[in-house]
Amino acid sequence: MGRGTAWLAVLLACPVPALAQPAAARAFVARLIAEAGAEGVFADASTPAQPQARHLASGLLCRFALGRPASIKLLPARAPADNVGCTMARGSGILALQVQRIPANVDAARFMVDMVEVVHADFPDAAPLAPPSADPPPLRARRFKATFQGRPVYVGVSAVRAGPWMVSGHRGGEGRAVGRMSERGPSRLRERG
Repeated sequence: MGRGTAWLAVLLACPVPALAQPAAARAFVARLIAEAGAEGVFADASTPAQPQARHLASGLLCRFALGRPASIKLLPARAPADNVGCTMARGSGILALQVQRIPANVDAARFMVDMVEVVHADFPDAAPLAPPSADPPPLRARRFKATFQGRPVYVGVSAVRAGPWMVSGHRGGEGRAVGRMSERGPSRLRERG
């Protein structure tokens, strides 16, 4: 995937609490792929200790915890493999990753503007926890505190351009909130340029 893989490797290096058995890991991933109708779009990339799936077109690797909440999604796009995502339990929260093919003139900074709009649309009271990241391009990241169903939640969003793909991550302590946001993400960017 190119330049953007370093941050993604760090993000995905988060500890995964449950170690899987090889057959159980493969069965877990096969079920996720089948439930999403993602045969031919994702492939099992499990190791003996880790259930994982790889998006064939972009190389995105989704690392799951056996028996914990997880999903693979084919999101609206011109071609089914051009906008996909996966969600997985991480600690007490959920991490949602999305990769989508977008126009060449859209960089991570522009993409982040739309991601922040989605955060504010889903969480009207979202307040930044820190100024926008000073991360060097291509990575952009923002963190917010908000309320979801009367409870405080923390939401983080990040994006990096990797060739023709934009990889985005949405992380938070309330899985339903992050899942809702990731499904609505700034996919309208692929329609404009």
